[in-house]
Amino acid sequence: MIEDVPTVKHVAQRFIRAISSPYGASEARSITRIVFEDAFHCTHLDSPRMMTSKELERLQTIQKRLLDWEPLQYILGEADFYGLKFKVNPAVLIPRPETEELVYLASNFLKSKHIGDVQPVVLDVGTGSGCIPVTLKKEMPALEVYALDIKEEALVVAQENAHRNQVEVFFLLLDILNRELWAQLPPMDLLISNPPYIPERELELVGESVKRYEPWDALFVDNDEELIFYDILVQLLLHKGKENSCLMAEVNEFNAPKVKSLWVSYGLQDVKIQSDMQGKERIVVGFKK
Repeated sequence: MIEDVPTVKHVAQRFIRAISSPYGASEARSITRIVFEDAFHCTHLDSPRMMTSKELERLQTIQKRLLDWEPLQYILGEADFYGLKFKVNPAVLIPRPETEELVYLASNFLKSKHIGDVQPVVLDVGTGSGCIPVTLKKEMPALEVYALDIKEEALVVAQENAHRNQVEVFFLLLDILNRELWAQLPPMDLLISNPPYIPERELELVGESVKRYEPWDALFVDNDEELIFYDILVQLLLHKGKENSCLMAEVNEFNAPKVKSLWVSYGLQDVKIQSDMQGKERIVVGFKK
């Protein structure tokens, strides 16, 4: 049968059908394009090229993992972010588009701070894959960039991403909740973070692949501590931020007003909520004057 011919065209069609039930037809096509381009260097799904038995075996493995809800980025071992490639594994969160918007805002702020020979200092808290500090350093090579995480295995991934994108970032293994360790941190112009912000009561709103595979401690907080990291971040900025420094953080779309009120209560100025491309309130920005 023609359907059994292992050309890219026919194999791709079978693959789409196989994963359409859990993912939906549109998402299945999108996933298939990424798989064939990244795993098999094939940019045209209607190609008549014959696939090898080794490629077919790998595709079968990918299909099985996808049907087990494993994120495609973990399967392929990398994720796209801001035009760059980042290694990812279950030790780190998969970079997401809303975090690209956070980086865009940060980049604009830092460019406004770059005056003469004075180079802004950036600290990223809870760096995970390192997508935020690596991207900012790539955008502005003269920045002095620091990034911390509580997990050594995450920092291993972040360091590899700095190396693969040919930038220098100073990584620190440090728990930001331990104030005694703040002495190790530099005075900063920008404090930026995508901290854990999903209260456990919202677990049912989270996708199956996220619940099964992504690191819980990078996602969830106790129900009675949903603002714990936003509280510690504003205190850190007040303690270590330079004059006119900025605090910028990604937030849960449901608690942005609470974060804004918290930061205002600490005396931050010009505190604003920024909506993402979908109109959801996902970023809060404030300044230490």
